[in-house]
Amino acid sequence: MKKIYFIILVLFFGIQLKSHSQQEVLLNSYSQQYYQEDVLDKLGTASKGTYLKDFEMDINPGETARYSMVLSKNTKYEFSYYEHETDQLQFNFYKDGEQKKESSNYDESLDSEKQSYDMNPHKIIKLKNITQHEYIISETGIYHMFVKNNTFISIKTVVLLSFLERTIPIKEEEITPITTKNETLDKTKHQQGDPKEQYFFVVEEMPSFNGAKNIEKSKSEFLKFIKKEIKYPQEAIDKKIEGKVLVQFVIDKEGYIKEAKIVQGIHPALDQEALSVVYSSPRWQPGKQRGLAVKVVLTFPIEFKLP
Repeated sequence: MKKIYFIILVLFFGIQLKSHSQQEVLLNSYSQQYYQEDVLDKLGTASKGTYLKDFEMDINPGETARYSMVLSKNTKYEFSYYEHETDQLQFNFYKDGEQKKESSNYDESLDSEKQSYDMNPHKIIKLKNITQHEYIISETGIYHMFVKNNTFISIKTVVLLSFLERTIPIKEEEITPITTKNETLDKTKHQQGDPKEQYFFVVEEMPSFNGAKNIEKSKSEFLKFIKKEIKYPQEAIDKKIEGKVLVQFVIDKEGYIKEAKIVQGIHPALDQEALSVVYSSPRWQPGKQRGLAVKVVLTFPIEFKLP
């Protein structure tokens, strides 16, 4: 009989421990969510810019969190992050592209054209527990953010990316009109020489997306991809902002999208999302002129419409 009572007691306390463990997991999950939201709210209050994106991080001791993003040229951005104590985190910002030998972190053992290089912030602002890095972006492209945990404990934090301002307004001459086969090509973009090094707006064989047989089908397929991948920024939803973002980009001779830029924007968050989704495109079949793969400029409208 004592044995039966003993088994009942073990089962009872086992159930209690399991219930307590589940409650602790739920409480920790709730606390983490509350913490992230609280930190994000503090960063948003301190920022002078327009919210674009936030990056939630849980970094182990000595490890580094890395995030990549597409940023627009002639634009000033702000990265801000929260620390419980000074110098808990190390923030670095890199750009893809050619690295000059004069650069302080140039590595001759690597291919210089493939290296990313550290960008110096335009300004660093130190507030209570909050550090803000401002960067002026001169060229649209892919950039990388690295956040290292310099402590011996795991750190939860949030990095907030905000739009500050356009440093140079978009000029009319930067906007390349959409061309058709019946229109005259922009002769300023065409010079005598190797056609592979020229930029074309119309070629004998236009670029093909997702196996489409003509440019109209390619645009239709690309639009399906855009609609599937695009995410409506929350700030634009809250402010009920709609409209079309006009993006111009180059399909290079390997079929990759390069040199994307906003030629007609409606809101920094929407413009940024349009650029990001364009750069996430799968590889195209490149356009051809006289049987050779060439660079082709396309202009594509991306519509943001609330349900």
